[in-house]
Amino acid sequence: MGSEPAVNHRELTDEELMARYQKADEPSFTELVRRYKSRLVNTAYRVVNDYDKAQDVAQETFLRVHRNAHRYRNIAKFSTWIYTIALNVARNELRNTKRKRLVSLDSFGSAQDAESDRTTYEIPDESARPDDDTHNTQLRAIFEKAIAELPVRYRTVFVLRDVQGLSYEEIATVLNMPKGTVKSRMNRARQRFRELIEPIVGTNND
Repeated sequence: MGSEPAVNHRELTDEELMARYQKADEPSFTELVRRYKSRLVNTAYRVVNDYDKAQDVAQETFLRVHRNAHRYRNIAKFSTWIYTIALNVARNELRNTKRKRLVSLDSFGSAQDAESDRTTYEIPDESARPDDDTHNTQLRAIFEKAIAELPVRYRTVFVLRDVQGLSYEEIATVLNMPKGTVKSRMNRARQRFRELIEPIVGTNND
């Protein structure tokens, strides 16, 4: 019998990787960690406002994925499943601590939201990040502080939509709430975000 041909795990979908991991293919789990570690840390940080604890949240999330891999079914996107786990862990962490510490974003870029005229924000891979000039560094600090000041119920939706780029349907699934509620919170989050940054950004641009 011939051996199984070599698999390039980076070419597989999240769902294919999870299916292989359920059959004890360890490299598949390693690839999932590579894909999601930074995203989970970034998301968790904006919930708990503490970078070290955000890393703990990401680690605990992957541990739960490992423990519950047998429960995953390919009827839902893997990204939705793992974000649901991560936010549950982050909320538990938030209940245990209210410490807030400001750190800068890895990077800030902009992309146009396909469902509105708003601006969304994405965080590129740090390995591909050029050196930032002083102005961009200041803007990142302003955005970071504004996100941290949003109420948690708005901040979570804002991060999932405008930072991580999830669809409204995916966010509704992750947060277990109606799509209309997600959109309502998103509108309030964006309004409050603009109120926080416009006086500062407007002054800086004069």
